[in-house]
Amino acid sequence: MDRVSDVLTRPNPEFWGSLAREKRSNVTVLFAYLLPLLFAAWGFRAVYIAEVVGWGPALMLVADSFLAVVVLSFVLGAIAEGMAPRFGGVRQGAACFRLFAFLQTPVLVAMILEFLFSLAGAAEVGSFLQIAGLMYGVYLLWIGLPAFFQLGPKGNFIAFPMTIAIIWFLLRSLIMTGVGFTYQKFYGENLLQETIDAGYTLRSYSRDEMPQHQVKAHRLQLSEGTTYRFVFLARHNLSNIDLSISDETGAVVERDDPMDQNGSVVVDFTPASTGTYFMTTEVGDLGGPSIRTETLLYSFMKSKKSAPSPLP
Repeated sequence: MDRVSDVLTRPNPEFWGSLAREKRSNVTVLFAYLLPLLFAAWGFRAVYIAEVVGWGPALMLVADSFLAVVVLSFVLGAIAEGMAPRFGGVRQGAACFRLFAFLQTPVLVAMILEFLFSLAGAAEVGSFLQIAGLMYGVYLLWIGLPAFFQLGPKGNFIAFPMTIAIIWFLLRSLIMTGVGFTYQKFYGENLLQETIDAGYTLRSYSRDEMPQHQVKAHRLQLSEGTTYRFVFLARHNLSNIDLSISDETGAVVERDDPMDQNGSVVVDFTPASTGTYFMTTEVGDLGGPSIRTETLLYSFMKSKKSAPSPLP
């Protein structure tokens, strides 16, 4: 805790320059500092997410954070070490990992506080703290990088931090893209294309921005013996969204599995009689009352004579 306090309350060149001369090893920093912070930021959060979407997606998010925090600290340390002399700095060897490990502190502390505030029902405060932690981390990078690598009077104090910040952003984006692709591969579904390939034709399409816990009703005219498919999607991948179909008496005749909470719903329904039906769509917990998610609602029908229609 003392080191966390030092990192957060001593944004001065003297502190960051002294990190290169510390005797504690990278192994100590990794196991006694960085990993405990990462566990505090993701331990209970992962359990909470797993209760909603399962352990597979939850561990995927943990892996994303581990790569972004631990692996990037090593990679950025090596990159900064190689580039430092070009900007008027001095190589610091293996100590470079310590610099980027400590620079992760504001973001990790902000993640811990964000989760605690979300549990307390103040998600807006937590979101603000996350943004503040990221901005403070950028400020520490601006102060700490030149001091750590001992940029002399002719050192480029602007270009060096900016170059490392851009590389950091690009590598972080690459990790997010890779993890997102892996998540989609293992847990995602190309529901719309699969529906078209199965011989369904598109009847209607609507888009909406829905806050958490909002319920919307849709009036439908359906024909006996025709097979319909309704696809309800949310941009927020971890959304708990639900869809149900009722007849004119209000009795539910078809609905999705309420335990399926991965941001996508598919319901197939073949009416026993022609008439009016009502479809209800609902968005569950998104993490805060002010959070909204983009929803897409598609209605298809099965017709052997109809050619597949393009999606909008």
